[in-house]
Amino acid sequence: MTVMERDLPGVTRELETRSLGKSVFLRNERDIWDQLRRQKGLLADAQGLLSARSAEVEDLRLRCADIQAELAMAKEQSAPLVAKIKELEEERDSFRLRAQEATASAKATAGQLGAEQREHQATKVALAEATKAAEASRVEVSAWKGKAEGLEKEASQAAEASVAAQAALDVEKESVLFDLGLKLAELLQVWATMPAVDEILVPCCRGYETRRRGTTRPRPGR
Repeated sequence: MTVMERDLPGVTRELETRSLGKSVFLRNERDIWDQLRRQKGLLADAQGLLSARSAEVEDLRLRCADIQAELAMAKEQSAPLVAKIKELEEERDSFRLRAQEATASAKATAGQLGAEQREHQATKVALAEATKAAEASRVEVSAWKGKAEGLEKEASQAAEASVAAQAALDVEKESVLFDLGLKLAELLQVWATMPAVDEILVPCCRGYETRRRGTTRPRPGR
């Protein structure tokens, strides 16, 4: 076997490897060219869109310039109106301040009137209550006056009855004293006629003391 025959499998594998690498390179190159063509198409579309946008931007810039010119003209024309509006706003603020002051004054006046009205109502109620109390006091005074007159009449009658009772008591006292004087005279006469007074008087006095002390001890000799 020669050297070429021995290296044939290795050469074949190397050729196959190179062929595969070349095929991959060609496929990648084709893909790259396809991507390049697509990128060119996209670039062309972007350039067309950019041109259109540039035209729109230029148009918008021109419009902005026109609008700025119109705005400047409008500012010049509206300057008197702005001054008039500012003046009207100042007048409005002045009127608003006056309205607030008038509202505050009206509220204060309303509060004062309400307080005066409540005070007047309270005074009216107090006067009505005072009138009722005075009427009740007058009725009560009349009743007390009638009671005082009745009591005075009763006191006069009681004084007259007391005088009459005192007179009757004096008469009765004189009668009793007269009777006691008669009794005492009779006892003195009896005492003068009795011979043994001490023997009778002492037991009688002892019996009297016993009865006065509340005992029931019988007298001696009975």
